[in-house]
Amino acid sequence: MGVPNAIEIRESWGGVRWNERRRFETRAAGQGPIRRDVQPGDRALGGHADDGLEISALGGGIEKGAVLLGQGTIPAVMPSTPPTVVFFNSFFKHWPSGDGLEEADMRVAFGHRHAPSADAVVFHLPTLQKGFIPQHPKPEGQIWVAWCLESRTTCPALGDPATRSRFDLFMTHERSAEVWAPYFGPWCAEDLLRQPEHPREDVAVVHLQSNPYDACGRNRYVFDLMRRVRIDSCGKVLNSRRCDVGPGWKGRTELMARYKFTLAMENSVSEDYVTDKFFDPLRVGSVPVYRGSADVKTLAPHPDCYIDAADFDSPAELGDYLRWLDQDDEAYGRFHRWRNEGISPRFQSHLDRLRKPTFIRLAEAIQRRLAVRS
Repeated sequence: MGVPNAIEIRESWGGVRWNERRRFETRAAGQGPIRRDVQPGDRALGGHADDGLEISALGGGIEKGAVLLGQGTIPAVMPSTPPTVVFFNSFFKHWPSGDGLEEADMRVAFGHRHAPSADAVVFHLPTLQKGFIPQHPKPEGQIWVAWCLESRTTCPALGDPATRSRFDLFMTHERSAEVWAPYFGPWCAEDLLRQPEHPREDVAVVHLQSNPYDACGRNRYVFDLMRRVRIDSCGKVLNSRRCDVGPGWKGRTELMARYKFTLAMENSVSEDYVTDKFFDPLRVGSVPVYRGSADVKTLAPHPDCYIDAADFDSPAELGDYLRWLDQDDEAYGRFHRWRNEGISPRFQSHLDRLRKPTFIRLAEAIQRRLAVRS
């Protein structure tokens, strides 16, 4: 949805300081340039750009009464209407785009300085200081959103009653969240059903782990497994082979696609915590050997798409099974036949729930809460 009588702004700038007067050009549909002055006290409806604030529209011209805020590297505009959503802190040093919120006619700002006057504030729990939420003042009527894609083990605040009681909405990987944000979605459905290429490596199993964090014994488990079956461990943890791994997701998945199996070892075990370690191999035709949440049984695209380490009494028993599968093409092929049958009805129901992008669903959840409060 657009802004009624919107006037597009043709200029952006990097810094905004208090009491600074700005002149820039605006252009309305079908009209020539209009010169306007903007100063503190004017209301502008805008968004965020990496190099500063880029105002994208004015609601029916410039209205008096709101405050132009912003100083430093991420200036912003805080209108009173339509609703303003503030991302209080970054997502591991990166700010989200907030595209879905803007599509829903909401205004987005970034940084804690804008939180006091916002309609809703999104807190990324894993990067907040411990104990911050229970002590932080909450303006009356403001909606707080907890955002977390980490397990409750890694991010204890997600399961802390004192912290949870402060929030109105949760945007997490847990299915109980008002805004469910798992590590898969409709965007990966086509990849999942694509027939895999023939593995190109003599070794059947690859392991790619560079983060030593381990809250569930995964490092010892892989060490014992490597004593039973050959594994190309290409990360910094338990490295056994120097591999040419390209950057980012593309580099990791291109490596996985060369192997029959990919070890998918979660760093912790928690409710619904089934991450990209499981879904990435599936998307490129490698069978994940999974160790983690028992909820994988209800989150997997098909019951026959993976091997669950929990089904084996020991790493040695699992290693023997992998060596047998590597020698039996018919038995190994069973883990790919589901791609012809299609995803399970349960997984399809998950995709149906996720058919809208995450931030659009967040915007809808916020709008429902605002409607109730008004």
